[in-house]
Amino acid sequence: MIEGGMASRFVSIIEGGVAFVSFSFIEGGVASVSFSFIEGGVASRFVSIIKGGVVFVSFSFIEGGVASKFVSITEGGDGGVVPCLPVTYKRHLSTTSNSQTPNSTMAKTKELSKDTRNKIVDLHQAGKTESAIGKQLGVKKSTVGAIIRKWKTYKTTDNLPRSGAPRKISPRGVKMITRTVSKNPRTTRGDLVNDLQRAGTKVTKATISNTLRRQGLKSCSARRVPLLKPVHVRACLKFAREHLDDPEEDWENVIWSDETKIELIDKNSTCGVWRRKNAELHPKNTIPTVKHGGGNIMLWGCFSAKGPGRLIRVKERMNGAMYREILSKNLLPSARALKMKRGWVFQHDNDPKHTARATKEWLRKKHFKVLGWPSQSPDLNPIENLWRELKIRVAQRQPQNITALEEICMEEWAKLPATRDR
Repeated sequence: MIEGGMASRFVSIIEGGVAFVSFSFIEGGVASVSFSFIEGGVASRFVSIIKGGVVFVSFSFIEGGVASKFVSITEGGDGGVVPCLPVTYKRHLSTTSNSQTPNSTMAKTKELSKDTRNKIVDLHQAGKTESAIGKQLGVKKSTVGAIIRKWKTYKTTDNLPRSGAPRKISPRGVKMITRTVSKNPRTTRGDLVNDLQRAGTKVTKATISNTLRRQGLKSCSARRVPLLKPVHVRACLKFAREHLDDPEEDWENVIWSDETKIELIDKNSTCGVWRRKNAELHPKNTIPTVKHGGGNIMLWGCFSAKGPGRLIRVKERMNGAMYREILSKNLLPSARALKMKRGWVFQHDNDPKHTARATKEWLRKKHFKVLGWPSQSPDLNPIENLWRELKIRVAQRQPQNITALEEICMEEWAKLPATRDR
């Protein structure tokens, strides 16, 4: 206010020194101005008395400072009530305000900063009353009291852990569904929803998933593995125990081998694409499939810790004689190329062609050391990881015929790195 009762401008400053609103009043008016503020600096009420006339002005603010309501009581206060259309309330300088619905009269309260809470405690310790602290800092008395009580109880002004909304599934229900899926991993979410509903708890499948995930359980595709008989299980366990303490150097001196079949169009191959909604059938976003895979080729390959050995295509049905010929032409050259140390060990599985008497005799005469191998244990052979990497690389190049498939297999095999992350 300036001398003579002429108010030319009123600026309100919130904590932190940010001017957020400016009002101008008419000359000669006796202006009495009152603001009610919430955290964040949004004015929720403005009352003005001008030239003796009683004028009440009420604003309800929404995002962007739009007043959704205006009510005026005319001079003399006889109750002339005039509702008007929303008008724009402009702020010259603004802090970020909270979004409000058109019918709300006050923005959502924002919690006090840590500095403000500490100031409240400091002023309380200095002997000031809650009312005085509230007026000095522009904070409600009830808020000041709550902060002081929390400080007295917990000796801190930090936010305490909040419990949040209660879980829809009780601890007993969580134990029940966890026990159910542990006994039968193939239990569906629908089964669990029905089980809980019979127990008096109604939940969705999403709630089931979230609850089990918090217990360390998530839904996965079941792995396909060879059907193992008890004798196979015992043999695999025996092999693992016998080699449990073998030094890494021993495994680096092994040449691993196996055969694999690669389809021209692999039904199991996957490929991620970026696409828009409803564009899943666009040719660029699909993987073509045909019955029976469109043809395939059989490959034999080997590798060691030093990198890939040779890879060849097996064009005819393999028998014992053909297998021995493959080893004769490719095993020793691979060992030389990989610079295997003296006494290196050869690994192959228990396929009948590999364990035939003639094959065993041939290996003995060539003085090859063979690693004993349990039956029905392809998952033990690290070459399976190499086959998977090769198949992914080949599928990404999308060969169109058998000739191209073979060429791409050889090219990608040659590109496989000698070392990779373990």
